[in-house]
Amino acid sequence: MTTNTRKFKVVYKNGAWHTDSEDIAFIDGTSAEINVDKLMLITQEQTEKFRKPRKFKVFEEGTKLLVALKIPQEVACLDKYKGVYSYSGEYSFAEYGHFSRYFNVANYALICIELTKAAPPKYLKKPPLDGAGWFVLDKAGKGTFTCGAIKLPESLDLSIPRSLNHAYTLLSELFETNRQSHTGNIYKQVFYKESDEQWYPLDKLRNPIKLDNDTCIVSRLWANIKIVKNS
Repeated sequence: MTTNTRKFKVVYKNGAWHTDSEDIAFIDGTSAEINVDKLMLITQEQTEKFRKPRKFKVFEEGTKLLVALKIPQEVACLDKYKGVYSYSGEYSFAEYGHFSRYFNVANYALICIELTKAAPPKYLKKPPLDGAGWFVLDKAGKGTFTCGAIKLPESLDLSIPRSLNHAYTLLSELFETNRQSHTGNIYKQVFYKESDEQWYPLDKLRNPIKLDNDTCIVSRLWANIKIVKNS
């Protein structure tokens, strides 16, 4: 007895069904019945859960961050801001292996800013996050850093930044006057202090590789992410 059907294996991957035979292609409208283990099915509720960004607190209110700006040490016109910025010798940084290959912190001046609950700007449509730092993981697994209000050194008399990127721009406009553009990569040029007393670029938070000490912020962060993903 002959049949007009053919049996082969299919795998669901990246939103589409794939066969184990390279010579197979489906005609539009093709239908089939398949038997699937219930454990391999995702409910609509789970799908919506995966689509929503997940937020994890990494820094408390009052946490200090260091913003790196390229200010030559011999620039005398910055004397009026003496004490506002410092250089890498005053802090203990992790080995440069954690940094961008194009970045040497020794060539930059450092300005200390603080995560705070300062009054938010009136023009914000949405209320800001509280005075802490957050790591937001999107559905694709990409992590970004965000925070509430940021306190800049009072002697600079600058407006309240709308974000960490905005804080970087305000500081760059004031100190890096030779630049035409005042944007920067906050993950490479903003640093946080780990529990090992070393300063790391924020980019370290996006790296799930554990540090030697499991009490480190980045280790705890990714341990929490793993728990949420598996729940």
